[in-house]
Amino acid sequence: MAFYALHDYDKSKPGMFLIKPEEAQKWNRQGYGIHWCPQVFKDDIRKTENLEKIQYWLADLDNGDKETMLRRIASLPVEPTHVVETKRGYHVYWRAKDATIENYSKIEKGIAEALCADGSLITPTHTLRFPGFYHMKDPKNPFFVRWVWQKPQNEYSEAIMLRVFKPKPVKVDRFSREISSPVPVDLQTAILPENWDRILHANLATPGNRNNQMNKIAYHLKMLGADKSLMLRVLMEINENRNVGLDFREINGIVSHK
Repeated sequence: MAFYALHDYDKSKPGMFLIKPEEAQKWNRQGYGIHWCPQVFKDDIRKTENLEKIQYWLADLDNGDKETMLRRIASLPVEPTHVVETKRGYHVYWRAKDATIENYSKIEKGIAEALCADGSLITPTHTLRFPGFYHMKDPKNPFFVRWVWQKPQNEYSEAIMLRVFKPKPVKVDRFSREISSPVPVDLQTAILPENWDRILHANLATPGNRNNQMNKIAYHLKMLGADKSLMLRVLMEINENRNVGLDFREINGIVSHK
């Protein structure tokens, strides 16, 4: 199990970093939130190409009051394996028998729709707060993240999850068709991960400057000929691989204004 620390309120601190489980309490006392990635990665390198096993499908609920969220969770036809209470809502886990990367994002989109949850958990590299530690964004009023439901016997096949959490079909507008058309050569070069820093200056998307820099990256992509669907895809990939820390709604908002 890989643990990560990210300072909850001091944005001058470095981004999320890997820690040893036995060090978690020490970092938490210093104001760091303690997170984990529920999936298994080779050498604990949290990148899709290093993925070895998907252990859980996930949901992150923070929209509305907690009573309403619990009602949504209780109404599901598949009972969760774990539910964790956070300061603003709940994290929900379903243990996977046979999950594949090919269907992971499809199931996650269906879960988000069913629970009105955060729609950004479409890749298996996401981290969530681990129970047993304090949420420290308000150091004068820390919140203890805790288990509220544990039924480890609840384990589900991918076929069941696809049937229950089938995402609704969406109308494809003209901005979503870029994948079927050739990407201009300059744009094709810019979106390669090895060129993110040299061309898009993704390395400047640091705490205190991440929104501003991600806006600049989106504008740069637009000037190179990217439409909104491609801009969203690239910004999401940068956000995940560089631990920028924005959620899907923030990134979608940046793109929608371009």
